[in-house]
Amino acid sequence: MVPEEGGDTIEKDTRLPDFKPPSDLSLPPRTMQEELRQEQINEIVAIKDRLARDNCELSIKTLQKAILMPEDFEY
Repeated sequence: MVPEEGGDTIEKDTRLPDFKPPSDLSLPPRTMQEELRQEQINEIVAIKDRLARDNCELSIKTLQKAILMPEDFEY
């Protein structure tokens, strides 16, 4: 039971059983494009950290515009 703002408690709804996802359920595999984009984002964060250690403040948006390839949009 979880108390609400008014001080009343809510009882657990027993009409539906608890949902437990199958143990073999996993995330779908990433495509090569998603992996490349993630690598680019990791590179941006590493550069930003290195510049911050060297006392060179640079906007993360500037780094993203310089390094991150634009996403392809399907029309």
